[in-house]
Amino acid sequence: MDILSGINIAVAAAIPLVAALTLHEVAKAWVAKKLGDKYTIRSYNPMDYIDKIGTLGLPLLAILLTQSLVIFGWAIPARINANNIASKKDRIILYLSGSIANFLMMFFWFLLSIGVVLIQSMNLTISELPMWEMMLLMCKAGLTINSLIIAFSLFPLLPFDGGKIVEEFLPRNLAIEYRKVEPYSMYIMLFIVFFTPIMRYFVGYIEKFNMTVLTSIMGLII
Repeated sequence: MDILSGINIAVAAAIPLVAALTLHEVAKAWVAKKLGDKYTIRSYNPMDYIDKIGTLGLPLLAILLTQSLVIFGWAIPARINANNIASKKDRIILYLSGSIANFLMMFFWFLLSIGVVLIQSMNLTISELPMWEMMLLMCKAGLTINSLIIAFSLFPLLPFDGGKIVEEFLPRNLAIEYRKVEPYSMYIMLFIVFFTPIMRYFVGYIEKFNMTVLTSIMGLII
């Protein structure tokens, strides 16, 4: 086990990880107010959504142990009362808003990675500093982690946003039966992440796809 490699990945992933999880909730809180949930008291400070175990402890420990970005984490959920939002369309927009925030963060990390690679390609003295390798690793982590959170968030089980979207389209009697699975959802996701190869394949595919796109764009620029 390469402990140093795990530490490097964990350090690079820390900022993208915290941003991806907390801003996901901040986006939902902000959109909820805009769509009609004006009476629920909530915070728009990302630091208020950090869960010591779900946002920091478990994901970073998984990175250290596996030397990869196969992680599972969560933030403190935004305080939202969807019953204050009358329109089904608006509720679906609310449930998608966190994933949209993660997609925008992916775009940010992608643009930053292009900038880092451009600096490294200039053969300047500054481009040889180790910080640029760490920055590129951080960008890759940002792309992968936000992709994972979108996948987790839209997974069709309650209490995930994907499950809430599915529930919106179910008749009342089926929705009642559907909710009965909710107490087991966390165990199902933990089993998928840590006891099946699904997440490793997904992370590998995402990393390969991101690098292919980045390499193609850089080939056009440089």
